[in-house]
Amino acid sequence: MKIYLEKEDKTINFKLLKKKMILKEILDELNISTNSIILVKNDKITLDDSVVEESDDLKILSVVSGG
Repeated sequence: MKIYLEKEDKTINFKLLKKKMILKEILDELNISTNSIILVKNDKITLDDSVVEESDDLKILSVVSGG
């Protein structure tokens, strides 16, 4: 599975540990907190409890705030 990490502006190859995984499990493996990101699966915003498969396209976008 390819995962685009916007914060680092790079795409990584991630090998799923199981046929299907919960996004939260992948984030835990990558040491990424859900507090400041938006998850996009197959061009649709999704939650960290979504199921992903090897064929899915995943983007991890950073949330930026300021004042």
